[in-house]
Amino acid sequence: MNDDLYEYRYEQRADEYTLRRWHNGNERSFRELVDNMPEWLSAILATAKVAGAIRPIKEPPPNIILWFTTDEAHNLVEFIDMT
Repeated sequence: MNDDLYEYRYEQRADEYTLRRWHNGNERSFRELVDNMPEWLSAILATAKVAGAIRPIKEPPPNIILWFTTDEAHNLVEFIDMT
């Protein structure tokens, strides 16, 4: 993985989401209510919906799983297709 990129796994269950982040061999995990989502993440999810990057889950929960990469400023670089 490029050292300048951050890889994320977003998972949503009802009104709560979990976000896992990997960068330079380090992993962090965040859990929060969807209503408290930061703007940068909300914008990425909106883009993912329009781009068709969010695929239906055959047996939820979770309701949504999305993999993506960003730069340090949280600008979307790409969606990662994990299918």
